[in-house]
Amino acid sequence: MQSRARALVFGAQLSAFVSVLAIGATPALAQTAAAPAPVENAHTTSGDDDDRSRDFREMLHVDLGPLTIAPVVLLQAQAIPYVGKDSFLQAGDPAERAGFRMRRARFGVEGKLYDRVPFKISAEFSSDEQGTAHLHDAWFGYDKWKSVQVFAGARDMPFSRSAMVESGGGAMIERPLAVRAMAPFHQLGMSVEGHFWKGALGYAVGVYNGLERSDRFYEGYGENAALLGNRFDGLTYAGRLESAPLGSLGNTIEDLKKGPFRVGMGASFFFSNGGTRDLLGAGGDVLLHSHGFHLLGEFISNHSSPHAIPTQPTSQISTVQSLAVIGELGYVLVKNRLGINTRFEWIDPNTSVSDEADSWLASGGLAYHVLHDFLKANLDFTHRQEIHGNSLKNDSLVFQLQLNL
Repeated sequence: MQSRARALVFGAQLSAFVSVLAIGATPALAQTAAAPAPVENAHTTSGDDDDRSRDFREMLHVDLGPLTIAPVVLLQAQAIPYVGKDSFLQAGDPAERAGFRMRRARFGVEGKLYDRVPFKISAEFSSDEQGTAHLHDAWFGYDKWKSVQVFAGARDMPFSRSAMVESGGGAMIERPLAVRAMAPFHQLGMSVEGHFWKGALGYAVGVYNGLERSDRFYEGYGENAALLGNRFDGLTYAGRLESAPLGSLGNTIEDLKKGPFRVGMGASFFFSNGGTRDLLGAGGDVLLHSHGFHLLGEFISNHSSPHAIPTQPTSQISTVQSLAVIGELGYVLVKNRLGINTRFEWIDPNTSVSDEADSWLASGGLAYHVLHDFLKANLDFTHRQEIHGNSLKNDSLVFQLQLNL
């Protein structure tokens, strides 16, 4: 009888969770689902609006005994009224023709077991033209101690602040083009990380499968879930040191809270001993927050050396050194609501060659949080200028609506 009773209780809780995903939570569920979020929300701040936002998020967290779970939803739909006639997706431009684009469609769950085993699994439905679902996040860990936490699975590599911030947490629609081209993002492996003195010092080190890089610079690195294992490449070693001596800056680039002065600094590296090429990456970044202002600066370097006998086809025949510098400035005009942002990038994909791939970009735009941090609207304009060769017509104007749970 006791086993049957437990089964009935579990079934009722599971049914409640499904109801939350479908139509939202009831007041009764809110009382039983007040556990902390498995992953801290970047926009959670003080104030009436923030309290309502936090309360709603707590309704989406459901306790099933020792297990706490919540949905993961990220939808980004874009309207692109203007894009230059020379724009090319493989060159990192947002589109090739004016129209609409589904930038991201992501769904999954995240949670925590016994308050010490976090996990997350999600699928990306906008990875190709057919909308095929591809594994995005698939990891779990053990984080009982703040100083030593272990994670395994497909997860962000500890490289570049702009790359590690959540897809919906940037001040502008897209991460910097240089970061999209030069940061490895999600890779399969294991990592150890932690922090001391309330974030004054943090570290992360990890081992991952060897990186797969496109011969087209602006297409960046492949994200391989390795369902068939590590077939063609060696291993990648990565590490990052960071510090926020005056307190946490949160998980967003914007200073949405308009809080006091904060500074965060980081240095990252990776080395991939792949079967096709050896890859070495290094970077440094700094982020300042102060009363609504944010200032971001990043430097990234990639060094690529092809192997004499590659395990995969490649057109690269010589060593390539790539450099990029990024600067971004923004101000939140209305707390938790409206921000204005601008960014400048300088990119040299191959320092030994002067061609049209060398470019600088100047972007500016507005970010408006329509409904707390769940519904957000962005409008960005980007001017892209080739430093050498012909000047291409590849400017763009992009409007994006984002739903982020």
